[in-house]
Amino acid sequence: MVSATTPTAGTAPDTVIDSQPATRASSISVAFSFHSTLTPASFSCKLDAAAAASCTSPVSYTGLSQGSHAFTVAATANGITDPTPATTTWTVDTVAPSVPTGLAASASLTSVALTWTGVRTSTG
Repeated sequence: MVSATTPTAGTAPDTVIDSQPATRASSISVAFSFHSTLTPASFSCKLDAAAAASCTSPVSYTGLSQGSHAFTVAATANGITDPTPATTTWTVDTVAPSVPTGLAASASLTSVALTWTGVRTSTG
């Protein structure tokens, strides 16, 4: 349940992200939903290094590139903008894992034996 209150003078809203992509996502499209602890509120969203722009919840982005991304959203209520906007990061990874080499199999009536050669890679 989302809870919000009517702002009083001098109170800054807190921005909360309600839904976001997994830390590692295989899709080039994402959607976020969010709310403010104070209502009514307007929102400003920012994806990666793009300029912040007015937005409403939910907001979607498509055509994302491979790699790391960041989304930031800030609520403004009663003329005061959240001093600590909500931020999340995730990685778009659409590259399928490599296929092992040297695959071999043997089978009898009661068992199957599989062997393969793997290559150890290191990613950082």
